[in-house]
Amino acid sequence: MISYAEIHYRPRFFPSGYYQPRPEILFDAPSRIEPERPIPLFLIIRDSHRFPVEIDRAAVRIVHESGSTHTLVFPYEGLRVETPLWWDSFSFMPDRLGRYTIHPSLTFRRDGKTFTVQTDGYRPLPGPLSVYVSPTTLPAVKGWYHGDIHCHTEFTADQIEFGAPLE
Repeated sequence: MISYAEIHYRPRFFPSGYYQPRPEILFDAPSRIEPERPIPLFLIIRDSHRFPVEIDRAAVRIVHESGSTHTLVFPYEGLRVETPLWWDSFSFMPDRLGRYTIHPSLTFRRDGKTFTVQTDGYRPLPGPLSVYVSPTTLPAVKGWYHGDIHCHTEFTADQIEFGAPLE
């Protein structure tokens, strides 16, 4: 990612190319899924207590490497979000193995204007998410767990970055 996670950062005495008067909005998904598992998708909205929004529509276009396409629409119409951290997750069962390209978008209103964010609200325009549904499970020793040893949570909140909820 070329830009900062915090779009409200403004250095003293200098203009900021990052600043945007709206909350940080982003979708995320894991890059790999075990076979016969649902693909989770996360939507995070941060700082809407400073920049309240009303969600009009959340949609996800899912494209499998074979070319098959599905669109999912989520029931947020008219939801007002005005908290420091709001999030939701939803999942869908992939209908086959292989690579999925996920194009999420969120349309919302703020101060009487309508905006659409695709994948995230950062500049430059982000690309879609990519998830690989593997035909095999990762090798493991009984009692061991796979995971990321470095991640940020909601307790990371500074001028440059923030993390997702612990859940």
